[in-house]
Amino acid sequence: MKTFVLSTTAILLAATSIAPLRAADRPDKKELISQARSMHYSMRREGLDSFQANISVNWEVVLKGQASTPEQKTNALRMLNGLHFGQSFDAAGKSTITHRADVPAPNAGVQAGYDQIFSGMDQAITGFMDTYKLFMVTSPFPETNSAYTLEDASYGYRLTYKDGNSDVTTRMTKDYEILEMIVNSPEFDSSVRPSYVKMNNQFVMNGYEGDYRPAKTKTGVVKLAATIDHTVVDGIRLPSRLHIKSSIDDMGSETELNFSDYTVKKK
Repeated sequence: MKTFVLSTTAILLAATSIAPLRAADRPDKKELISQARSMHYSMRREGLDSFQANISVNWEVVLKGQASTPEQKTNALRMLNGLHFGQSFDAAGKSTITHRADVPAPNAGVQAGYDQIFSGMDQAITGFMDTYKLFMVTSPFPETNSAYTLEDASYGYRLTYKDGNSDVTTRMTKDYEILEMIVNSPEFDSSVRPSYVKMNNQFVMNGYEGDYRPAKTKTGVVKLAATIDHTVVDGIRLPSRLHIKSSIDDMGSETELNFSDYTVKKK
């Protein structure tokens, strides 16, 4: 038994000794991160302080695939198109969602349905903004003078740092296009894989795929794919259309939101 243990240890040590060494932290990392930050569009850098917008829901997309008669669908759309949403995004990056109905609920059952829809849309919009603001409002990279490690990798660069109690790993190409951002925390593990269009020599996010897994339970696993169109208001690029396909524990849904009537405040 002792010989077996010693042999196993020797094999492990030998395997460790021939494993590829981890790439060294680049001495020019501050210059590279500064360049990476400048290559990604930032609403704050363009002068955004806050904004307000109206949001309409494409209920045809939401109801797609649900079993109903033509009459039931017509009645449902008549009620749903009477629901209206708004968003306020403040200087601190917080979104507040408002909602109202053209016609008050005639009874408690209908009001409960309204409340469920309002809650679901609140979660969809704020959840989207939590991801979107990192890539489009502020910056997906740490401050240049903060603590991080930047290493060479086969795909370009591997950036690692701490954000509170979370470990963040960002994989990006040599020209600073982000391939994936991985966040591991005591509460959840997540991965976001953005897609970009190049405008004025800057990366503008036009979609992303994401996975979210709670660390302490096997349920609540979220997967989603989003596409984003933008409009320009007072020189700031802002969402005009958001299309999301998502699932929670493999129960799928689809949502399309349209943003309009922006009021923008600049710094």
